[in-house]
Amino acid sequence: MFTVVRNILAVLLAFLCMPVLVILGVVALPFWLVSFMTQAMTSVAQRKSSAWNAIIQFDSSIGWKMKPHLDTYYLALGDDVCHVMTDSQGWVGTPSLSESNLVVFGDSYAFAYGVDVSEAYFNLNPQLRIKAICAPGYDMVQELLLMKKYSPELANKLVVWFVCLENDLHDNLKPNSQHPQHVYRTPFVRSLNGDMNWEIVTSHVSNQRWPYPTLKTLYAETFAKLCTPSPFSQHTYSACEYLLKEGRDVCGKVGAQLAIVAIPNKLQLSERGVKSITSKLSNGYGFDPHYPDQQFSEMCHRLTIPFFSAKSYLQLNDYKQYDWHWAKQGHRQISRMLGDLYAAYASNTLLVNHIPEHPSK
Repeated sequence: MFTVVRNILAVLLAFLCMPVLVILGVVALPFWLVSFMTQAMTSVAQRKSSAWNAIIQFDSSIGWKMKPHLDTYYLALGDDVCHVMTDSQGWVGTPSLSESNLVVFGDSYAFAYGVDVSEAYFNLNPQLRIKAICAPGYDMVQELLLMKKYSPELANKLVVWFVCLENDLHDNLKPNSQHPQHVYRTPFVRSLNGDMNWEIVTSHVSNQRWPYPTLKTLYAETFAKLCTPSPFSQHTYSACEYLLKEGRDVCGKVGAQLAIVAIPNKLQLSERGVKSITSKLSNGYGFDPHYPDQQFSEMCHRLTIPFFSAKSYLQLNDYKQYDWHWAKQGHRQISRMLGDLYAAYASNTLLVNHIPEHPSK
């Protein structure tokens, strides 16, 4: 008898609790679905993502380039899975080079590393047909060689050269890339009889790994030195001026207009970041976080090349939190900057050392 009563009570209790369980299930279902879909989408994206070495290939003149006809994903810093597409020659940007009216040369910033291709600066302004000749890890030497290669197709275009102040300047002097994702040797520039004479060296470029041990470059320390007048920084800027002059002459021969855009180190954009740069120096005498921009401004003035500092458009929150590259809003700012540059070019008001200020600043 006791067992029968206990079973009846259990059934009644279960019946009474059923509405509560249903309500709890209805409330929890959306959260479960969101969690499930997020995990499923992340898993699918990561399964589709390609290893970096699988989407680049050896190039006998510049070391490496992106593979052609890419339509894939790669895993960026901060575990962001990003969509990338390239054309038949391995470059990003929707229009062909012949269809473009603005051509950007550069490294990972020009490539739009860390965001989907649909969010990249070169796809945000329908009024501009932008082609980006670039790849992550490129330095100014590689970019100049590409400028020479494609010079016939640059005729009567605005050519914008993105110079990354963080690492391009020192990488110009190195014969190999130390990044584990980049296994190829790289062209470099070396001085002949002092800093006034330079030459580009490519004879060592092959698909074989660099056989000599090389100390890993600490870019934070190197950039701090480039913010200070010294024999080291003078030597480095002299190499840059040689490359800028070569780029000016390449563009001038085909009637293209070259403009230089200095891409700031993220740390330059905040007081805390500037203190971090200063801390890398044993002696901070002469340190100036604006020194690299000033040096490029003076070099471009001597060479009659329009110079622009992207610091005029960028703020700290335009960069990704756990990466040195631009976030989505940073690409929107760069898109506006290029729109202003092209408007000045089209109206014949693109002046040497004219540095436009963003309207919000």
